[in-house]
Order: sequence, then structure tokens, then C-alpha cells
Amino acid sequence: MKGAAFAFAANLPSLAFVIAAGLIAWHGQDGWGWFILGAILTHCSVRWKTDDGEDDK
Repeated sequence: MKGAAFAFAANLPSLAFVIAAGLIAWHGQDGWGWFILGAILTHCSVRWKTDDGEDDK
């Protein structure tokens, strides 16, 4: 459960960009593609290691 919360928190900026792009496109304004680019650039994956040095996905 902790891993899911960390992954969600790490991807909040990307999610905010996607929501903003959808709202801007919904209202018919130009420039929403820049928000998609921002979502791609801020997307991340989270990995951490346990105390014994092994990856815990």
C-alpha cells in the first residue's frame, strides 16, 4: 500500500497536466498540447530498496 501511495504522489504533477490539458481542450482553447508535453516530461516511476539492498517494486 505504501508503494502505491508513493507512486501516486510522485505522479501528481503529471496527472495535473493531463487534467489541465483536458479542461483546456474541452473549452476549445489552443495550446493544450503543451500540457501533454508537460505530462510526459514530469511522468516518473518510483523504485526503492529494502534494508537488505534488494529492489522492492
